[in-house]
Amino acid sequence: MGAGWTRMIVWLPRVLGLVFVAFLSMFALDVFAEGVPLKEALVGLLVHLIPNFLILIGIGIAWGRPLLGGLALIGLGALALWFYGPEAVLIVAAPLAVLGVLFIAGELFLRRGAPAGA
Repeated sequence: MGAGWTRMIVWLPRVLGLVFVAFLSMFALDVFAEGVPLKEALVGLLVHLIPNFLILIGIGIAWGRPLLGGLALIGLGALALWFYGPEAVLIVAAPLAVLGVLFIAGELFLRRGAPAGA
């Protein structure tokens, strides 16, 4: 396995996870509507960003411990499916499950490809 593949396997789920959080964050901006007081809008923004904070925590865990973090991201996907219902499958639950699987698969691939004694 070349260094380029190893780098891609390690960085792909991390970059996709951060892009996913940025994508979900855009939906929180709907709280800034005309006529809404700033204090009320900021509270609404924080409430809308709670799932993003949880996903960032999952990515942070997966960054250092990919197996545990991958399972956490899959769990967050299942929690989103339970909380939001089947409408959230394609936009929240499935991407989280894919991220979790990518973290786990990357770790297992790297462990399998590591030389003996490493």
